[in-house]
Amino acid sequence: ERSLITLTQEDKRMVRGLLATKSQIARVSKPDSPPKPEKEKTLAQVADDRQILKQALEKEAKMEQQQADNAEAVRKYTQEKRKLQRKLEKLDKQLADDETEPLPEA
Repeated sequence: ERSLITLTQEDKRMVRGLLATKSQIARVSKPDSPPKPEKEKTLAQVADDRQILKQALEKEAKMEQQQADNAEAVRKYTQEKRKLQRKLEKLDKQLADDETEPLPEA
């Protein structure tokens, strides 16, 4: 003997939600491409990676040192330039003062 079950609107909504969730899970669990096997690095590869990293860090340190040296050279150049400009202004002023004074009569 069969019995009839009447589903309410809420029951129908829950069934639709369950079916939608199942189909989403099925779609997500089927990857488009097969998973790539994890590649384990050999000790030699790890050593090579470390060597490359060490070289990169050394190059970066050299570049930073060069930048610091260049900044120091620019600072010294600017300082010397200011010093010479002040000296030149002083000499210009002295020359201007000398030109305004009358020459002694001989």
